[in-house]
Amino acid sequence: MAENKVIGWTKDYAVSWLLGKLWGLPIVAAVIYGVLAAIRGPFGPEVFLGLLLAIMVPLVSVAAIKGYRELEQGRAAIDDIKTLVLAHEEARSKPVLAPTIEMLEQSRRELFQKRERLIASWRAMVTEAHAKKQANPARTIIGVIEEHPSYLSLRPYLSQEVKDVIAGRLILQKEGRSTMSGLLHRINDIVDEMERRWQLI
Repeated sequence: MAENKVIGWTKDYAVSWLLGKLWGLPIVAAVIYGVLAAIRGPFGPEVFLGLLLAIMVPLVSVAAIKGYRELEQGRAAIDDIKTLVLAHEEARSKPVLAPTIEMLEQSRRELFQKRERLIASWRAMVTEAHAKKQANPARTIIGVIEEHPSYLSLRPYLSQEVKDVIAGRLILQKEGRSTMSGLLHRINDIVDEMERRWQLI
């Protein structure tokens, strides 16, 4: 008789556990178990225990599932925090892009070369403008200079006197027996001054 009770209790427990897993609703499992117990016969202690298990097992299962989900969410949050911390540490470990001696020296060399090219282009402009004026005396030296590609880069460094001559507000006298225009002589003086100021000589 005791063996039959144990077997019956085991079956009842298995049924309640299975119902709790399938539905996850303790009220459904309890109702179904109650119907099965009524069909079996009079209620006894094992029936009461089975009903209790039918209610408790689904509740414990649901609580376990919720706890597992919360645990997984906590792990995901911890992983996110670890990722942010690693990214922050990696960003801090990278060297700050501060100018080094090599970078400053490279910038100085580039500036020096740029200024050398400007001086060379301005001297070439004076030479070409003089040659064009000699080839075609009818042309004005101002027009020849303004057409040259290097004129715009030289203009910010021109003296006010030279700007007035180019604008037609001032006329320069020809210097001695030189075949070169007085304006070109003034421009040559400015180029020489810029070359000394930039310490290219």
